[in-house]
Amino acid sequence: TYTFKVPDVNGCDSTIILLLSIRTEQYNNSVSKCDSFTWNINGITYNHSGVYSEKYINSLGCDSIYTLDLNINKSYELFQQAKACTEYIWPVNNSLLKKTVTYNLQMKTRHGCDSVLRLNLIINPDFKKTDTVITNTDYKWPVNQEIYNKSGIYQEDFTSSEDCDSIHLLYL
Repeated sequence: TYTFKVPDVNGCDSTIILLLSIRTEQYNNSVSKCDSFTWNINGITYNHSGVYSEKYINSLGCDSIYTLDLNINKSYELFQQAKACTEYIWPVNNSLLKKTVTYNLQMKTRHGCDSVLRLNLIINPDFKKTDTVITNTDYKWPVNQEIYNKSGIYQEDFTSSEDCDSIHLLYL
C-alpha cells in the first residue's frame, strides 16, 4: 500500500492510495550434477554448467521466471597401457597383476562422479629353457658356442624378444 498527498489545482490536498500487488513469481534453484541434468521445468537435458531460465505465466496470469544455476561436473574414463615381464605392480593402487588383460578400477572424482581408470596390460613371459645332454665326449653347446668337457649345470642368461630376462640351462 502506497499513499501520496497531492495538491489539486485549487490548492486543496488530495490523497491517492495505491494498493499494489506484484503477482509475478521468481523461483531460483542451484543444482550440481555429474555429466548432465534434465530440468523438469522444460524437459531439456543440459551437459554444461550455466545459468538457465524459463519464462512462464503463473496461475494469476502474470509473467514469471524459473532460474536454474547449474554446475555440471564430469566423470572420466581414462586409459593406460603397460607392458611388463612376468608381473606388474599398478602404481595407482599397488596391485600385483600377472595376467594380460584390461583391468578396470572404479573411482570417484572429488565431486563424487563415477569414473573408471582402465589399464591395458600385456604381461610377457620370461623363459626358462632347458637342454639335457648325455654324452661321453666334449660337448659344444649351440646356445653360446662353448665346449664343455665335464658334467655340470651351465647357464646362459639372455633377453627375450619381448625384453624379458630369461635363462637357458644346460644339464650335461
